[in-house]
Amino acid sequence: MVVRLYILLFLLVASTCSHAQRFIRLQLRHTWGNIPIEATNTPVNKAQFYIHNFSISQLGKTLLYFPQPQLFNALSDSPFATTFLITDTAEIDIAFTIGLPDSVLQNGIGEGVLDPLNGMFWTWQTGYVFVKCEASVHQQKYSYHIGGMAPSPDARRTFTAQLKLPAGAQNIQWVVNWEQLFTPSQNNPIPVTCHAPGPLAMLLADRFLQAHSFVIL
Repeated sequence: MVVRLYILLFLLVASTCSHAQRFIRLQLRHTWGNIPIEATNTPVNKAQFYIHNFSISQLGKTLLYFPQPQLFNALSDSPFATTFLITDTAEIDIAFTIGLPDSVLQNGIGEGVLDPLNGMFWTWQTGYVFVKCEASVHQQKYSYHIGGMAPSPDARRTFTAQLKLPAGAQNIQWVVNWEQLFTPSQNNPIPVTCHAPGPLAMLLADRFLQAHSFVIL
């Protein structure tokens, strides 16, 4: 009887430990390479982008979800940060889409983060810029206003990642390295300007997708 009681107690403790929970802080950090973008020596004059359907899940359970459009400005005084609760025993899945959903793009001018005063609404046509970056690199000025939806080439991109948080980790940095937009490949040099949907916007959308990473601290 005593042995059976000890076994039951052991199983109860083991089960509790295997499902230990902790809070994780997620913070968005904009960089130019390894340099924080708010530093005075970065070449960026404007850098902002839209996302929607941001989610963090674990074992099929949603831990954090922002379905509505979010606008992030790299030069803002209020960087994005939030917390969520995880179970230690499993990896977490992160997903979001860069750009705006059809429901927004088909309804004209919006309010809040969709207000044209944010500088993300194309004035020459109906629709929104998904990613805007203006910078001066090596004495050359660059201006990228990336966007486009069907029937134009669709410049929206979906990011996914899976992370295993080691014991004791309490912080995740969502790093956006804007320098990635200016990283040429052998067949695709750095364009100077992109202000319309099309193949060039598609190329830059692919590069901006690669600018995102999540670092465990």
